[in-house]
Amino acid sequence: MTVNNYEIETVLQTIDLLKKYDSAKIETKKKEILQKLRNIDIDKEGYLYTLIKKNYYTPKYLITRLEKAIKKDKYRPKNLPIISFALEKDLDYVNGEFDTFDLELSQMSKNEKDHNKIREKFIKATRNINVLAKQFSNDWIRRLKNHKDLVDTTKHATEKNAVNVYQELFDALTKDFCREYKCKIRTVVVLNWEDCAIRPEKYSDETCGYHAAYNNAFFADGLSETQIKKLRKKADAEPEKFKISVVIVNIGNLRKFYSRPQELFYKAIGVFAHEAHHALDFQKSRQGALGQQVYDIDSKTYVLFSEDAKANVASATELSSYKIYEQLIQEMKKSRI
Repeated sequence: MTVNNYEIETVLQTIDLLKKYDSAKIETKKKEILQKLRNIDIDKEGYLYTLIKKNYYTPKYLITRLEKAIKKDKYRPKNLPIISFALEKDLDYVNGEFDTFDLELSQMSKNEKDHNKIREKFIKATRNINVLAKQFSNDWIRRLKNHKDLVDTTKHATEKNAVNVYQELFDALTKDFCREYKCKIRTVVVLNWEDCAIRPEKYSDETCGYHAAYNNAFFADGLSETQIKKLRKKADAEPEKFKISVVIVNIGNLRKFYSRPQELFYKAIGVFAHEAHHALDFQKSRQGALGQQVYDIDSKTYVLFSEDAKANVASATELSSYKIYEQLIQEMKKSRI
């Protein structure tokens, strides 16, 4: 199935409207096109609409910059909106990967400012999350459609076979996800936390998912002590290459709240995707909604839900994963997955 880029497709529509706006001769026609531009404005804040209406930039200039930004999109951190990327003063010189940088956020972290104040900055720092949530949701829908038989079986799971059928579906989805993002994730479905070797330090009936992050190298059986030492040395020198995640979905807890199979299915997929995107933030932060800087600062200020619920949901990785969770469930219901 073709992978559609929601953000790029919207920008192409924007470019088309800008061209029509630039060539329109009648004022009423210009206003009509301008309203269409506002309606599809990708950042949902009317940014481009304002730039045109206030004559900050000419349509021709914006078209040129947006077309250039599309060509260089592979270098753009996903937490940077493509419109902001297009207006970067250094766009012409971008020829490799880079990360977004917020000086104020950096100084707040460096000076050990109040963590709650830092968390307030995360909303602005993840301003592309609405676009990314739509894109990530579309991608999960695409993956689900690639495994229609497994989806159909899972939607009709019984209490007796739920763990096995959900495990099979999540294994397939994890494999697809990791192939696309070149990450390492193992997904586990459990009925309760007590019998799970990897589990949150503190949990309750409401704890339905968990992401465990590891920076250590996992070694295959049969390696000599010398081989293991060499691998450990490499892991210490290049920790990014040895990151691995374990995503756990507690289907038993989910069943306590969602007894109907269809609703259970939606929530289970949502929880799985929520935790998978924590893994993406951990392993490939520039490919998720955060970017490296925000992820690093978020990691220093992160607290568990059991310790401080308000602070937990205000963290950058939780803000983005909850948004993806909500968007995906909405899209699944619309698509009748």
